[in-house]
Amino acid sequence: MWNIKNLMLGIAILIMTIFVGVYGINLFYDNPPKYEQYCSQQPINNEAQCINLNGTWYNYTTDGQPPPIESKTVPVTSPNGYCDAYTKCNNDFQQANEIYFKNLFIVALIVGLVIIAIGLLIFALAPVGVGLMAGGIAIFIWGSARYWTYANKITKFIISLLGLVILIMMSYYFNNKFKK
Repeated sequence: MWNIKNLMLGIAILIMTIFVGVYGINLFYDNPPKYEQYCSQQPINNEAQCINLNGTWYNYTTDGQPPPIESKTVPVTSPNGYCDAYTKCNNDFQQANEIYFKNLFIVALIVGLVIIAIGLLIFALAPVGVGLMAGGIAIFIWGSARYWTYANKITKFIISLLGLVILIMMSYYFNNKFKK
């Protein structure tokens, strides 16, 4: 039977499992892309510098007004025009982020499932098993949340379906194993 002591112990194990899992993953896989690696932070004063930095130079119109720009960033201006140095590099940065967070999600999924399996194996000691399983679920949620903004609808559906199927299979396997 659950009492306050077991509940608190389970919550403490949950929190520490999250800390160990997240910090452990970050210890071995903590090199997210840096914006500065893709987009220069140096001032751009002319067309040659802009093109050299893979930007797009826009000359001012005859009335001194800038032509419309598609970038959501503030352009670097000069008396002759301005440089949109960020649209192209920002796309490269976002693609690198997507790859990084996809890999982080896969690692978090594996770590979370392993921790859930360990929790199921030692579920006889309820606070430890429940705390570990909840921690594994939290690590899975953490990894999913980091990647979710980059995933399309079909990927989100497949990830969710796969997670559900794996959890059902694990539950079935471990419950049948302990009944015998």
